[in-house]
Amino acid sequence: MNLLIPLLTSWGVPEKLRQPFQWLAVIIAALGLLWAGKAIYDASVIEKHEQGRATDAIAAYSTSAEQRAADTITGIIASKDREDAIATAAASEAAKPVDQRAKLPPTTLALNCARFRQAYTARELAKNAVYQEKCS
Repeated sequence: MNLLIPLLTSWGVPEKLRQPFQWLAVIIAALGLLWAGKAIYDASVIEKHEQGRATDAIAAYSTSAEQRAADTITGIIASKDREDAIATAAASEAAKPVDQRAKLPPTTLALNCARFRQAYTARELAKNAVYQEKCS
């Protein structure tokens, strides 16, 4: 504890102030050590949290990639079905005599039928008279 007394004496600090300065230096050193310890602890907690967050992000990214792939495949299938329905309707309309052709263009009719199939279940479509008349 008397390590600072010779240093304070060499600096010319009066004798009655040497003891308080020594205690002040000890308190400042102790607070510095506490602050450094807390900083090290905080850094370890932050690092641990960041590692957990990164792990969660990887899992979420993997899941979202799978969902995007599934959505893309579903969209391609729906697009193909729609194009097939339009092509089939156009071919069947072209085969009819001119006076028996539909008032709507066959592509519009096929698109609307495809939209019906996407929006309703088979049971609902069976009950829908307009769908049965135009799309069957």
